[in-house]
Amino acid sequence: MDQVVMYLTETTDWGDTNVNNGVYAINKNGQLVAYSNGTSPFKVFNKPMKQFSKARRTFTSSRKAPINLQ
Repeated sequence: MDQVVMYLTETTDWGDTNVNNGVYAINKNGQLVAYSNGTSPFKVFNKPMKQFSKARRTFTSSRKAPINLQ
């Protein structure tokens, strides 16, 4: 995952709905290259997902992975 430039940890408040916020690995073009539900290792995609959107959600960003990449 050498193309990752940023990790986004979702902090969206979903109200009464029980939804797990994930951790997203983003490349320099803003495309999703890997995803984790926050408790399991990252799933790395063969091709970056170009339709990833941050719309209507909140995130904190970091240059270091907040969870184990194994």
